[in-house]
Amino acid sequence: MRAFLFAALLVSLAACGSGEVSESPLSTSLPSIEEMIDQFGVTPAALEDVRFIADEEGWSLEEALYRIGWQESFSHFVAELRETYPEDFSAGGILGDEGPRNVFLAFRGPVPEEVRTDPRLGHLDVEFREATGFSEAELSAQVIDVHRTMLDLGFREVGTGPETETGEVRVDAARRPVDRSKTDAEIIATFPPNVRADNVVIVFHPEGTVLGGDD
Repeated sequence: MRAFLFAALLVSLAACGSGEVSESPLSTSLPSIEEMIDQFGVTPAALEDVRFIADEEGWSLEEALYRIGWQESFSHFVAELRETYPEDFSAGGILGDEGPRNVFLAFRGPVPEEVRTDPRLGHLDVEFREATGFSEAELSAQVIDVHRTMLDLGFREVGTGPETETGEVRVDAARRPVDRSKTDAEIIATFPPNVRADNVVIVFHPEGTVLGGDD
């Protein structure tokens, strides 16, 4: 749990710049601790983590709850969307550079109305994105296929992951002497026909670079 909240904290700090608390209405007009715990669904374990981070950053507990106390419940909400809309849900995340409670939710097609109006999102500033053209499950499955294909082609230092903002699959691969002069397009052209490749981007690194390995 603490690892999750520390990751969330880094996002919140990025929004403030240089790790400083930004000038905002946080010091005045905040809901009570009890109201935020109830509204955000903060568990006792999560509350202890929030207290720890508040002490580390010199924040009041109210400010810490406002900034990061809601992030665990949002993570659970995203997981629920993933299970409820496996063929339509594209991505969900925190927009750290937009503000302390800004998030986004994306779908392959239209955003379901029940998601737009879900009361659990009422305390957040939500950017709804639709018509992405892909689902998270579909992209994750493609990542596995592409990674295995790169290994089958003889690459041994490979890191593969989804780009949920663009719907692309990014491959980081260390160069090999045998294909030192080949472009990413030439490598992609050798993919088998049953592996989607039109949204694959390969970023080559110098020979000897240690990446994701062959597991």
